[in-house]
Amino acid sequence: MRVNINAVHFKADKKLQAFIKEKMEKLTQVFDGVIDGEVSLKLDNSETRDNKITEIRVVVPGTNLYAKKQSKTFEESTDEAVEALRKQLNIVGTAALLFAAQRKGLIADAETLIAELNQVGYRISAAVIAQLKSSLA
Repeated sequence: MRVNINAVHFKADKKLQAFIKEKMEKLTQVFDGVIDGEVSLKLDNSETRDNKITEIRVVVPGTNLYAKKQSKTFEESTDEAVEALRKQLNIVGTAALLFAAQRKGLIADAETLIAELNQVGYRISAAVIAQLKSSLA
């Protein structure tokens, strides 16, 4: 996976960049279809200590995933954003797996199974389903 780190109005040191790249690489262990990662680091102009913002956009076949977290340190906000993306990737990976199984004739209807998953709290949006369905066709 390619990872592009953009620090807005400051220069991120090499240690922080290495930390972010290491965390981002772990996302490929959750779903190996991750293509690109865009990380933006920003400082909020507030008076609070929780002014470090990490925004991450991840490109996977059929959709883009996004997480934004704010914390006391960039490391902490990066950890939180990566964890949010890990959860999203689990969901997208499950849906992609179901569509692939349908294509191979292992299951009859992936959308019915996804609807059942949605009923028990495993949320997969209609937009993601449509994008995955068209990208895996």
